[in-house]
Amino acid sequence: MECTLQGDETVNLMTPTQYYQQALKRPDFEPDPVQGEVVKILQRSYDLFNQDLLNRPNESNNGQTAPISLYLWGKVGRGKTFLMDAFYQCIDHKQKQRVHFYRFMQDVHHRLAQIQGCSDPLITVANQIAKQTRILCFDEFFVSDIGDAMLLSGLIRQLFANGVIIIATSNVEPSRLYEDGLQRPRFIPAIRAIETNMQVVHMDGLVDHRLRTLDQCDAYFLLSKPSPNTNPSEAMFEHFKQASDHHYREQGEIIIEHRPIKCVYEADRRIWFDFEQLCKGARSQNDYIALASRYENIYIDNVPQMGGMITQKNIAQGTEDGADGSELAKLNRHRQVIMRSESKSDDEARRFISLVDELYDRKVLLYIGSMVAITELYQGGRLTFEFERAVSRLLEMQSVAYFDSCQ
Repeated sequence: MECTLQGDETVNLMTPTQYYQQALKRPDFEPDPVQGEVVKILQRSYDLFNQDLLNRPNESNNGQTAPISLYLWGKVGRGKTFLMDAFYQCIDHKQKQRVHFYRFMQDVHHRLAQIQGCSDPLITVANQIAKQTRILCFDEFFVSDIGDAMLLSGLIRQLFANGVIIIATSNVEPSRLYEDGLQRPRFIPAIRAIETNMQVVHMDGLVDHRLRTLDQCDAYFLLSKPSPNTNPSEAMFEHFKQASDHHYREQGEIIIEHRPIKCVYEADRRIWFDFEQLCKGARSQNDYIALASRYENIYIDNVPQMGGMITQKNIAQGTEDGADGSELAKLNRHRQVIMRSESKSDDEARRFISLVDELYDRKVLLYIGSMVAITELYQGGRLTFEFERAVSRLLEMQSVAYFDSCQ
């Protein structure tokens, strides 16, 4: 088996320690003592995994009998995802899965819908996952939805009981997961399971490695800062025309997930939308997955400033799940009657965050037209924490390194 360092040629399979040492040789990579300590933990888990101890229940991560599950949390840009990916790349085992957390939950909802009427569906789903996956790597572990919270409480405990090794990254410590969420006491068992079965490490380094890397690149393609004499839309349109060799269609409509979406321009593997078409109204994560699969370049114009003014309203769906009869659909109907304070634009902000996450994970080139800088897109509110990650990713998506990774 082989593993690949981002930006480097394919190399032979390495241990996590060797992987990290190889990365340190890159000119854009600097040693970080916190990362170094995490590598030691990953190396220990790697060694135990390769001693054929995976079949034992992961009852205690403090002992020497089972590979170590790990929960890495801290601010954006501290190298959490890089280290998780290093471990994943170095594991020579087919039953491993690296997935964004929201995609994992989407799969769980789908599985539940397939086994309706089962006496204990969560145990059944956990057993299905455990048979297929021995090592599960979660990126961006974050719980804000009551449906996910209720499902996770039973699911994650059963995964640990089945001996699944979980490596997770998050921007928040376990004790703050689903903080202030509806019926949070029902989620507490999930937190206890994480704290009991995973080694929790706070990556509190002072350096934002994403921004440090950006300083060494010519960030170019996110057209979010208008020049004094140029409208963002005009500048982006010139870019679109040249990139499509002037072969494009105007004012069209495409079908995504059996629903129409109006587009401003479309060319081969390249499309332009107005923000409202993608982030207002009933748009789901499935829409964004389909778009990322179909197009390599996505342009979004008129991205507004979000957040700010707080208002009372019914709790927003955000990214909708329309699976009738599913556990999530039932919880969605229940939560519509509950009032929360939110910015009146937080529905759109949630969808925008989901869109950015999907395009980032799929290595889609994203071009944005806006009258405000990226760091000013969200003006505070309930989604400040979540939007911080989107900002970090948008900044990275401007870099030459990101462009190169999409080729």
